[in-house]
Amino acid sequence: MTTLKRILKSIVDLFKRLFLPNRGPIDVYKEEALLSPGKVIARRFIKNKLAVIGIIGFIAIFLFSFGLSLFVPLNLYYTNTFHRNLPPNYQYLNVPKQLIKEGIVEIESGNANSIGLSADGNIFVWGAKYRGILDVPEIIKTKNIVDVSAGSQHLIAVDDQGVVYLWGYNHQFQAQIHERFVSNFASDKIVFVKGGIERTIAITESGAVYIWGVGANNVGDVMNRSPYMFYEDEAKTIPIKAVDVVSNFNNALVLLEDGTIRFIGIASDAVLTLPPELQDGTVEVTQIGLTIYNAFAVDSNGNLYVWGATSFSLHGDFIPEGAKTNVKQLGVGYEHAVV
Repeated sequence: MTTLKRILKSIVDLFKRLFLPNRGPIDVYKEEALLSPGKVIARRFIKNKLAVIGIIGFIAIFLFSFGLSLFVPLNLYYTNTFHRNLPPNYQYLNVPKQLIKEGIVEIESGNANSIGLSADGNIFVWGAKYRGILDVPEIIKTKNIVDVSAGSQHLIAVDDQGVVYLWGYNHQFQAQIHERFVSNFASDKIVFVKGGIERTIAITESGAVYIWGVGANNVGDVMNRSPYMFYEDEAKTIPIKAVDVVSNFNNALVLLEDGTIRFIGIASDAVLTLPPELQDGTVEVTQIGLTIYNAFAVDSNGNLYVWGATSFSLHGDFIPEGAKTNVKQLGVGYEHAVV
């Protein structure tokens, strides 16, 4: 009889614990035992401050990575290998004191080096010890240099006799006068030469544009059809001389002596959105510039024109009001512009 009472009492107590509120003192261990595994994990997680901070950080990173693209447009075609394979370096800003003492005439910069021209006709090179750029040819040190230019990984100097010197990274013949143009330059001298992204650009006395280096050496390359000549009429009987040229990866922008501009290369944002007034003679262009995805021009009245990709904050409302007119000089870098 006693045993039967104990069994019934146990059954009654079980139903009370399951279906009736507990009016007595709380037994912490009994309460813990009745919680589901999920609730137990949640309670312990909330009490762990480090875990809470970690999950907040993870959620923030997730929202930043995937949510920010709703407000900031993403350019799926954008790549940037400008500083690939470069070692740490603190020499980029070490402008030689002797260059300052002699008077700075010109400074240009490439990936990891700068070249400066002094008023005494001397050149100075500084930056990373990279691709042989710091190894200035000895012959240059004996010449009176009148112009310098920097490609992405090679340098150029021109002396007062018009002789062009190139050195640096030469994997696509950009740091030398290309052999296929030697005979052309013998009869049609170079009057303008400039370094580009892994290539060299030149203009001759006849106003022709030559491009050699990456993307310009082989049949089918983007810029292989040098020399480029430009004409006023469709019949190509009235030539127009080129007076300035700049380039990026896929295009070269050419300024002609009549104040109009032309593009060389593939169809890109800059080519497709070229303002017609800059090409048809309505506006006289005096300066040009080209970043990797945007093009720039300044007309004879000092007005600034910017076109090309919209995802680099380089045109439209991003241009400061004071930079839109009365422009005296234009300068562009890899992804920025200065006026």
